[in-house]
Amino acid sequence: MEVNYMNKDLFWRKRATPMTSESFLRMRQACNIVYSIVKKGGSVLFVSSGSAPSKKIEEISKRCNQSFVTERWIGGILTNSAQISKNIIRLKSTKKEDLNFFKSDFKSDLKYRGLRDPCPSLIILFGVEEKPLREAYKKGIPIIALLLDKEETKISSITYPILSSWTNLFLEELHYAFLQGH
Repeated sequence: MEVNYMNKDLFWRKRATPMTSESFLRMRQACNIVYSIVKKGGSVLFVSSGSAPSKKIEEISKRCNQSFVTERWIGGILTNSAQISKNIIRLKSTKKEDLNFFKSDFKSDLKYRGLRDPCPSLIILFGVEEKPLREAYKKGIPIIALLLDKEETKISSITYPILSSWTNLFLEELHYAFLQGH
């Protein structure tokens, strides 16, 4: 397992000790939330911004059999789920005679490739992106966000902010919570 450590100078400051212990407590709380949602049969949507390791997020979400968005966020994924569902079905039922639209379908495939359920019970956000935050707030979907900056934790639409840069460790813990919930 690969661990992503925070800045080296943070560990030398006494102020950083409560922050790291608080991060671990919040990670444990997030894993408990994921466990309870999966136990009830709910679905989770993983969303990563450009700074997060999107390949690892994609790998973990596929292992957990959950939806993910690692490319650009498409407006309306949560608020216009009927149209998004139609687009996903259209992409999956491509026929041989539709091959002349290959280029446009290839771009659409990149956008929609990780989406399975456009109405998740929980969103796990890596970094801060305004569009998914706004849509989730409108739909009342709770958000667990792994944040790198202390100021980002003050965003009111994030239900469970976690201040940490241990993305890989967090993903492995989430995967373990998914396995326990199934």
